[in-house]
Amino acid sequence: MNIRRLKKDIDANGFPGYILLPTDRRSLTDGRRFNKGTTMTKIVKEYEERKRELLETAQKLFFTKGYEKTSVNDIITAVGIAKGTFYHYFKTKEELLDKLIRQMADSINSGLKEIVASPRLNAIEKLNRFFSFAGNFKLQNKETFIVSAIMMHRPENILFRKKLETIYLQVSSELLTALIRQGVEEKLFDTPFPDIVPHMLLAMGIHLREEFASLLLNEQRTDNDIDFFCRGYEMYQNSIERILGAPQGSISFITDHLIRSFFN
Repeated sequence: MNIRRLKKDIDANGFPGYILLPTDRRSLTDGRRFNKGTTMTKIVKEYEERKRELLETAQKLFFTKGYEKTSVNDIITAVGIAKGTFYHYFKTKEELLDKLIRQMADSINSGLKEIVASPRLNAIEKLNRFFSFAGNFKLQNKETFIVSAIMMHRPENILFRKKLETIYLQVSSELLTALIRQGVEEKLFDTPFPDIVPHMLLAMGIHLREEFASLLLNEQRTDNDIDFFCRGYEMYQNSIERILGAPQGSISFITDHLIRSFFN
């Protein structure tokens, strides 16, 4: 994939239409009066469809213009609604952002929840799948991931990215804590800090993810740069083993081949 060409295309044409949010399935009504014959199901569906449209439109505008530079007027103009209608769904632009980020984080973590809840896997198997989940998802959706990386690492989207990281840490830490406690009970992990370790491991992972995105978007990168990053991930996996007191060689969730496949 030509990163330079993709960046120019985004600058010229805006946010690509194929990166969409998951459906928010909570059922709410908007309090409108409705005529005889109008069913509650229809009202709920209309409410949910409009709310989803607002969130998807805001996501596109936040990515292309930046959160700070996007106004409520920009959003309602793009959707084609009155300002009063917007405030029926969201009290402020900040509330919309929080809802958007929570929805994005929930989408990321839905697959992780299934892994942690599996009764068939021991803690080491779960941990490896937990950390490999994101890498495999990115590889399977490579173009989408690269476009998202371009958008999220623009200077005007620092707040957006940091808020997403905060929510991700909060939700994922809860899941990882349950996983690590299972490992301690199974005597596969030996750590007296099962409630503290998850945040540390995830924070290290976020740092590596930032390095990965920077390397991916760096058109001047060299083979040595990629080699250095691969060594960093090897060190990360080794560090997880040591921090958790896991058996040597038991933690392995990403390979050099997987990392290098992103740069081909």
